[in-house]
Amino acid sequence: MIERVLRDIYYANNYISDYRGRTIDLRKETTEVMNNKGENIVNDNQGSFEKWWEKSKKQFNIEIDKSFYEYYLPEINFGECDDDTWSKVSWVPSSRSNHVAVWTGSEMIIWSGLDEQSNYLNSGAKYDPATDSWQPIAIMNSPSGRINATAVWTGTEMIVWGGNDAMDFFKTGGRYNPITDEWTSISISNAPSKRIWHAAVWTGNEMIIWGGYYTDGSYDYFYNDGARYNPVSNSWVQISTYNAPTARCLHSFVWTDEEMLVWGGYSGLNFEGDGGRYNPISDTWLPISTDNAPSARWRHTAVWTGTEMIVWGGQDDNGDFVNTGGKYNPTNDSWSNTSTENAPDGRYRHTAIWTNSVMIIWGGFNGALPETAGKYDPISDS
Repeated sequence: MIERVLRDIYYANNYISDYRGRTIDLRKETTEVMNNKGENIVNDNQGSFEKWWEKSKKQFNIEIDKSFYEYYLPEINFGECDDDTWSKVSWVPSSRSNHVAVWTGSEMIIWSGLDEQSNYLNSGAKYDPATDSWQPIAIMNSPSGRINATAVWTGTEMIVWGGNDAMDFFKTGGRYNPITDEWTSISISNAPSKRIWHAAVWTGNEMIIWGGYYTDGSYDYFYNDGARYNPVSNSWVQISTYNAPTARCLHSFVWTDEEMLVWGGYSGLNFEGDGGRYNPISDTWLPISTDNAPSARWRHTAVWTGTEMIVWGGQDDNGDFVNTGGKYNPTNDSWSNTSTENAPDGRYRHTAIWTNSVMIIWGGFNGALPETAGKYDPISDS
């Protein structure tokens, strides 16, 4: 060890600094080195280090004394770590309700909502199921915090619109790009009036808004109007109200690849059991048949199977939570009932998704929080 230290001193550019900070050239100066007896050894560094070391090494104690103590390294618990890998730090967005969510094809994006302290949030996050991880999304230029907004996915952006906070309703919105993590504001010129509980669908090139509710604190307003929003031109076009369904909110809605179907809901006086079909190319409405249709209701769900709209659940005008539903075929404008055998308990404010083969029902409220869910196959009606 001491040989290596002295060798390093000798060959480290041949310079060292003494305790006073003076530089010493080991090639030219005579340097004193102290041995283990406390004696100074005069080293003439004009020669090589090896020559000097061969002559002087006997004067140094190069043996290492055995330690008086025994030392032990603590055992390290590596858990489930893999060698030479990184682990992500776990992060999740704050708890919230009444937020929006869209699926991009690879991630779920959530935004807005009401937290446990009754704050109206304008924050959000992206969830990647492949890595089971969350990432926060940008807040800069995002719309103001709110609940009861709607959101659609365009293929490249999430568009959110409408909603309310404790003080007001909104006719504003924003477009979020998850690749650039940036928000772009939406024009309010020619936009629908401020509202909540409206319909919102994406057609492939436009977002359609229709129906909804607003109150100024003195009067309640229900709408049967709407508009189409084009994100390329950042512009709105009002849609026709001729032959449109009566004004309502909390109705169901789906996009069929050609038409927006709306059905059911609440008009302020009645629960509705009818609906309409809107074609954005011709800007026209057609009524939906009421023959064999489900009973009037609100806060139900609807999914599009590719050929049919399936309506299920909700609360009827008697206040009952229903577990009935119907399948609507727009090709022949006809309804058929869904089976109630083995159906989940009646409820409203639940969720429903289409898996490409079955409809899955989950959650909701029926005076309590249901613990049951269900899958419905429209082909076997079971």
